[in-house]
Amino acid sequence: MKKIMIMAALLLCLGRTCCFAQADNREKCGKECAADSCGMIDDDEKPTYPGGQKALIKFLRKNLSYPSIAAKYGVEGKVKMRVILSQNGEILETYADDCIITRFDADKFGVLTQNEQQVLKKELAREFAKEGFRTIKKMPKWTPAKNGDSGKKIRITIPLTFKGRN
Repeated sequence: MKKIMIMAALLLCLGRTCCFAQADNREKCGKECAADSCGMIDDDEKPTYPGGQKALIKFLRKNLSYPSIAAKYGVEGKVKMRVILSQNGEILETYADDCIITRFDADKFGVLTQNEQQVLKKELAREFAKEGFRTIKKMPKWTPAKNGDSGKKIRITIPLTFKGRN
């Protein structure tokens, strides 16, 4: 039986807009986001997860599940969850717009036609995104980003890695 290892790469990338262009070889798996003025300037205080990054890693390890279809086909992947936090630290919107299959079991995929493989890869990318959405939705309120004394709406990125091992 496979033991599941889910790693959360935790770089909180703060930018000036909410949308990013997709690379040609990456699967777009979330809904489109509209451009928004949710960037930061250099003097701003960044948002933090309650308890800091160690607490965020603990939360993700506890709550993030490895999709069963991914285990069945020996698939690993990554998804970048883009999260819009409000001025008071609440999660307003979540996007999964960069889902990548990083590894798959060639023996299990080899019996499928090319078309079936492409359909399955898209479904697996969607499953990683759905799990990212489910997990982010369970998160508590963050300590908000600040500009001076007031809270500020901001976009953060939480990269998630789904990895199974024997």
